[in-house]
Amino acid sequence: MNRKFPFRFIVITLLLLRGCNCHKSPTEPIPEEQRNFIRGKVILENQSNHGSCFVWVDSLWIGTVTDSSGYFEITVPDSLDSTNGVFTLYYHILGFKWASAELELANGKIIPGKYDVENSGMLKTVFLDELASIALTTDKIVYSASGDTIRYTIRVQNLSEEEIWFISDGLIFYNVSSDTVTVEKPFYYPAGPPGIDIAPGATHTEDGVLLLPIDQHYPYWSYYRLQDGLIPVGKYFFTNSFRIRYTPYFDIYYRRTLFLFWTSCQYPTGFVILLGWYPLFNIYDSKNISYAQITIIP
Repeated sequence: MNRKFPFRFIVITLLLLRGCNCHKSPTEPIPEEQRNFIRGKVILENQSNHGSCFVWVDSLWIGTVTDSSGYFEITVPDSLDSTNGVFTLYYHILGFKWASAELELANGKIIPGKYDVENSGMLKTVFLDELASIALTTDKIVYSASGDTIRYTIRVQNLSEEEIWFISDGLIFYNVSSDTVTVEKPFYYPAGPPGIDIAPGATHTEDGVLLLPIDQHYPYWSYYRLQDGLIPVGKYFFTNSFRIRYTPYFDIYYRRTLFLFWTSCQYPTGFVILLGWYPLFNIYDSKNISYAQITIIP
């Protein structure tokens, strides 16, 4: 009897069984893969970290923010399983030009190979060009809450090749220890905020002064102010709240869609929300926005 025969038979049988399992496994998606997703990637000009970019689908109010590689994944909820039609996806992060893409859904599922969706089902990679850099600096790093003067400078540089419009809406104190945001409105514009146009490549600088403790009696902007008129002691990221645009259309769309999208979603710690209703940026991943780090003592 040939002793090699049983051994060869066993080896061949095991290989055949293994081959069947390898063929079967990839055809059985795990439950998560059976859900509907909108996936893509965003690349930010002159950045190594492409995270914290807002991505959302207009009129559906679903979206997310990108991770550090620029990748995003939006889950289409079961409530949209019967949704059909062509929709616009928006990409936006402060300091960069916004962009959009078109996609089509059939029963809540993205249709590959149509509009801006590749045959793989992924959206085409989007590149966002730099628009401006905004920096706020202060004269010192420690201030007294009982009576002191914060002298600050805001510097805006137009990094694009077209004119931009800029306005500083107020000041933001981001409490590092409690991850809370306080918005201070030290400006009084009876006729409405003027804003300023900045030419391509140009730089705009403006200086400001904020007295501590804060006087909360500003009649025109009273609803923006602190309830007790005082900034608590602690460590803060101190920056400005602002609006910047290069097309009028974007300012209109921004207020409408980003507000509705944001109010229906939850995000990690660090996102600065202006006046409790629309997001600005991630204080821990601010890209072209830099700020002062100050301490307020008794």
